[in-house]
Amino acid sequence: MRILQQSQLDVYPNLIARLPKHLTTGNGEQRASQQSMLQLPEKEDQVRYVHNTFVSVIKEDRHAPNASGLTGLARAIGLISTSFFAMRPNASPYQLNIDVVTRAVSFFFSQYVHQPPTPCGKFQPGSFQYLPSLYARSRPDGPLVPIVHAAALASYANAGNVPRWTLESYRLCGLGILRCRHALGNLVERKSNDVLASIMLLGVYETIALKGTQAMKTWSQHMLGAAAVIDSRGPGQFHDRSSVQIFLQIRRLIVLSAYQLQQPVPFSLKKWSTWLEYASVGEDYEVVYLANRLSEIVETLASVRAFIKASKTRETGDISSMLLPIDLMLQSWRNQLPTSWLPVPRPACRCEDCSSRSHFEGMPFDAYPNLYVASLWNNYRGARILVHEMLLSTATSSSITAIMDDKELCPTINLLRQMSTEICLSVDYHLRPIPDDSFSGSVGHLKGIVTPSIPGGELLIWPLFMAGMLPTTIPARRMWISDHLRQIGANLGIGLALSMSQAMDNKRDTTPFSHSELWARQPFDINDVGQRKTTDCYCSVERHRQADNPDSIEIVDNMLLSVLLASIVAFGGTAQGLKLPIVDLGYGLHQAIGYNDTLDFYNFSNIRYAQPPTGRLRFTAPQSPLVNRTLQDGSSGGTCPQAYPVWYLCGLALLGGSINSTDACDASLIPKPDPTEQEDCLFLDVIVPKEVFANASKEHAKGAPVMVWVYGGGFTFSKKYEDGNPAGLIQRSREEDAGGKGVVYVTFNYRGGAFGFLSGPNIQSYGTANAGLLDQRMALEWVQQYIHLFGGDPKQVTVFGQSAGAGSIMHQITAYGGLKGPAPFQRAILQSPGFEPFPSHWEQDHLLQRYLGLLNVSTIQEARELPFAALSAANVELVATSPYGTFTFAPAVDGDFVPSLPGNLLAQGNYDTSVQLMTGFNAHETLYFTNPASTNNSIFLSSITSTFPGIQASVADYVAQTLYPPVFNGSYPYSSFYERAELTLQESAFTCNTFFLQTAGALEVKSSTKAGYGYRFSVPPAYHGQDVAYTYYNPSTAGPSVNATIALFMQRVLTRFALTGNPNRENDAASTTTMPAYFSHQTTSGAGQILDLNVTGLNVIADPNDNDRCLWWQKSLYY
Repeated sequence: MRILQQSQLDVYPNLIARLPKHLTTGNGEQRASQQSMLQLPEKEDQVRYVHNTFVSVIKEDRHAPNASGLTGLARAIGLISTSFFAMRPNASPYQLNIDVVTRAVSFFFSQYVHQPPTPCGKFQPGSFQYLPSLYARSRPDGPLVPIVHAAALASYANAGNVPRWTLESYRLCGLGILRCRHALGNLVERKSNDVLASIMLLGVYETIALKGTQAMKTWSQHMLGAAAVIDSRGPGQFHDRSSVQIFLQIRRLIVLSAYQLQQPVPFSLKKWSTWLEYASVGEDYEVVYLANRLSEIVETLASVRAFIKASKTRETGDISSMLLPIDLMLQSWRNQLPTSWLPVPRPACRCEDCSSRSHFEGMPFDAYPNLYVASLWNNYRGARILVHEMLLSTATSSSITAIMDDKELCPTINLLRQMSTEICLSVDYHLRPIPDDSFSGSVGHLKGIVTPSIPGGELLIWPLFMAGMLPTTIPARRMWISDHLRQIGANLGIGLALSMSQAMDNKRDTTPFSHSELWARQPFDINDVGQRKTTDCYCSVERHRQADNPDSIEIVDNMLLSVLLASIVAFGGTAQGLKLPIVDLGYGLHQAIGYNDTLDFYNFSNIRYAQPPTGRLRFTAPQSPLVNRTLQDGSSGGTCPQAYPVWYLCGLALLGGSINSTDACDASLIPKPDPTEQEDCLFLDVIVPKEVFANASKEHAKGAPVMVWVYGGGFTFSKKYEDGNPAGLIQRSREEDAGGKGVVYVTFNYRGGAFGFLSGPNIQSYGTANAGLLDQRMALEWVQQYIHLFGGDPKQVTVFGQSAGAGSIMHQITAYGGLKGPAPFQRAILQSPGFEPFPSHWEQDHLLQRYLGLLNVSTIQEARELPFAALSAANVELVATSPYGTFTFAPAVDGDFVPSLPGNLLAQGNYDTSVQLMTGFNAHETLYFTNPASTNNSIFLSSITSTFPGIQASVADYVAQTLYPPVFNGSYPYSSFYERAELTLQESAFTCNTFFLQTAGALEVKSSTKAGYGYRFSVPPAYHGQDVAYTYYNPSTAGPSVNATIALFMQRVLTRFALTGNPNRENDAASTTTMPAYFSHQTTSGAGQILDLNVTGLNVIADPNDNDRCLWWQKSLYY
């Protein structure tokens, strides 16, 4: 389908202007050869009449400029529609008593407008909730008023069976269209909410006023027109509540339109999602995020269905290979939903509990948080129905499906029945009458019309129709659905619903399954009040060859894994994704998402290693993943919530040159939330060379060494893939591996900020402190348990990380004071290990209270009940205001996993002494961590107390006067107040940690061959994090700022250490540079040896961190 551009939108008014005069003139004259639509008794005749009229208009425009745009826009905006008919725009807008119109509008609002917004400002479920206020503010001479009146009259007329009101609705709708023409010709008005709502309501009008399939098509065309307006409005359109609500409704309808037209969505819903997520939408980010992801999945589904239709593909394997990934995405979306969204079973509503107005009582039902969430659930079910029905139809019509065992189709049949059942169980929740006082005149007792207000009915039409038309739906269920569609159509005055009901009544029982006793039973008995009976299908498949008639293949939902895999094996599916290997983890099946044919490795992405830490699992230790045997391919998986200190962003901006003064350092630097951020983020990736993976299935094969990356980010931000592509590391490991196989690479997400590092007595009473460290532990234990399935050796695991990632590894080495067995790794590379000590229980609890205060709750239990968006916003605010050089959150002494500060534990020998170590640090770690205002002793003291809130005044004075005195004569490693502050932060937070680690291992080194190694990264400017680009160096993508010689050397050192425990090539006489063991021999100063990496050369130097200042910091006297 042609995508509508702005220039095409411009010609919409011009096309209307070219309508035949009898459609737009006010003199009432008609061409002799043409009839007025008001005189045509049958609506189908009206449709043909208007269709022929517009065909002639478009033919006239074929040779005009922008002809293709005219034709495409005519289709998309929905001009070929019964809405255009003979009318006199200069006549009085109302030819009925104004009281009838008023009552019709009241009736329309009562039936279509759901609950009004609450003071809390959250999105409400109703799809038309914006309409009353928008209608009240609209200009009387604008397009919205007559179109609302037209829709209201049409629905009122259908409900009361008053044809003359329907005829008046035609005239009013035509008047509204002409006003749309005028508004669309104005560059300002065309982007107004009034115009957008008007075009959308034209489609709604079609479904109300018309019956039959033509109503579906014209409705869809109007939806595409509304979508064109949305696209032209751009990212700045979300300026008030109404604009957001209109957007959400139209986006839901545009996907349904694509389903009906079997065409791709002509606009990028991903782009629309980005617009919405970057807008200010209050505390409803979680709702917006999940709705966005679902819309993007169904957009993909619409495109695939359109391709299948256009290509006339009929092979089961080919269709399965296209639809299976979409079904997996839908299941992943379902798994990400918060527990508060899950439907809650309710017993049947008994008569004494029901309003006397209700026609929908006496069956069990599921309750939802609100109608909007309920509609999202049914959108999800509808999408799965579309996928599975197509697969089922294909499998039962293919000429070669006899190869398949009948029972292989049962999972798909059961899935279809399950989705149908869930839709039916949502009916009562949608149709419960609202209270009498919710709207004035909410029940029509006017002119003999008595109907209950069922504002949720409009949301049920399409889901019920899809469920009722399934080939797996038995006649009794179809009759039940048809009855409800008929009642919805009658009560809401929706002609389309009545047409759907009629279509269902006329549908012959064409199910390709035998009517055995078990098959005939419904998944639940709607007549058995309060009881739900579920059954698995038992079916023998009757093959109906339809190969000669591709149009007879019906569109339905997708098969489950067993069916799809069987079909692919049987029919030789050719999709690349389905040839990728699958690993059985016991609790689930995971397929590689990609294969790098250049470097010959598989990528297993987004493997779940823990349950979603949501709801009751917030602020607690991670839990082992639940069993879910549905195939996952890693195509979806969130990143943990992110939060950044303003000072940190300011430092990066100053270094990058995007700002040139700290005056520009404010909250505007904080990035908008990443659309992938969510609480359900505990996933890991495994990158494995193909040859290594092949060995996993060989008995007695030796596993490959494993490298596990732990990212940094101040314990508040970053994600598993943020630091770079491991392709260079894997290639270097192959070059250094005698067998040429290389290493297996693993990386994982863990919770940061308030989600992972709240601590203190209150947290430990009702949750778990240091949950982020426990996430890491569970991921590392996952490697121990499952990495052999990928060809890795759990006894050769090297964990490596930078900054907070290396600081985390330091805590993993000292976990439990070494009392709970060895760490789940054998070697560790700690690059700039950093964390800011946070030992005081008072400080920990004070931070918790600040967080709860921002949330406006008193306890952590109350915080668990809040939406994710609220928790994330408070986390962002806390971290943003962190004092210069700090991140607010950090690992805390909890008496369990962290029994004391790591420096103390290392000095006391209370850690896993079997781990072999390599450490590294940068020459100027805290270049941009240091406050530029550090120009005097007062500011220096202030920074000490903000970094160590519990420090005593005498200890702070000792740091300022004795440890780092204001002496700038060259006797200390600084020559200014700024450099003094920089060195203080660098040693206390980063570089002294490497000294603690190396000296702790001294006794172990002397008694074994497990030598420790260290280096200093001095490539200018050598600030914190600069070395990460060297660790993840890839020649094809590295920028000119990365020194290739140093980068390749670093990668060889790191991978050699992971492969053998020695960063140097053994017995390599040609090597000119080696990294000495830290305590292999002593320098004249008695300090350990490290290798200095610089563009001027690679030199062995004494460790500059072996000094009295680091010895003092290790004593933790600031505690």
